[in-house]
Amino acid sequence: MHPIVISSIVAKSGIPDIQEIKKIGRGKILIEAKSATAANRLVDNPAFTKPNLKAFIPAFRVLREGVIQDVPTELQLDYIRRNIKFPGIKILEIFRFNRRITINNKSEYVPSRIHRIKFAGQVLPRVVFLFKTRHEVRPFIPKSRICFKCYRAGHVAKVCKGSPRCLYCGNNVHNEEEPCKGAEVDVFCINCKGSHLSTSKECPVVSRQDNIIKLAAIENISIADARRIIGDQSGSSSRYANILNS
Repeated sequence: MHPIVISSIVAKSGIPDIQEIKKIGRGKILIEAKSATAANRLVDNPAFTKPNLKAFIPAFRVLREGVIQDVPTELQLDYIRRNIKFPGIKILEIFRFNRRITINNKSEYVPSRIHRIKFAGQVLPRVVFLFKTRHEVRPFIPKSRICFKCYRAGHVAKVCKGSPRCLYCGNNVHNEEEPCKGAEVDVFCINCKGSHLSTSKECPVVSRQDNIIKLAAIENISIADARRIIGDQSGSSSRYANILNS
């Protein structure tokens, strides 16, 4: 939908404090509001409940996510929730990560000592206190998305519109009558055309996607803005290069 069409919908709704409306990607339009009240009214506007339209406030605008380490696994999660604190910042939720172990050639997941915390607002505290014990908070950096249907970076199979591909040779998926010859020839990366698997960290496209996710998490910006910065050689060579190498 064209930004002007969205602008007309907003104008008819009479919502004040709208700063700018612009297209930011395929099927995505950004509406910048000057106040939280205006943003909430946009989300609740019935005009945006029509088919193919969805209004929402990006998560990075209303919360931050961090990670703390070295929390004993014997502590119950509810007990941690009740006793972890940081003055002035509301803690919304806490999750415990699991780690994979292998016993007798069988893999299983067990609780780890690492926890992910959601904080209300846009400030990520440097520390939190659990029973008066200080824990350093680091930005939570999600894993990059790789589609296990077409094996391209940047999306997941659930929303993939591409054709299924073979991980090894990059061609369409094979059948029993025509098996993959990946073991006999060099593997082929769909993302960069290199001689490695499409999921490999050696792939420059996958590495670039990792950097985009990392920059967005650390700087608390949108994926679109992080992608633009990474693509700007002059910007990524100074301050942002230090962030990505940290």
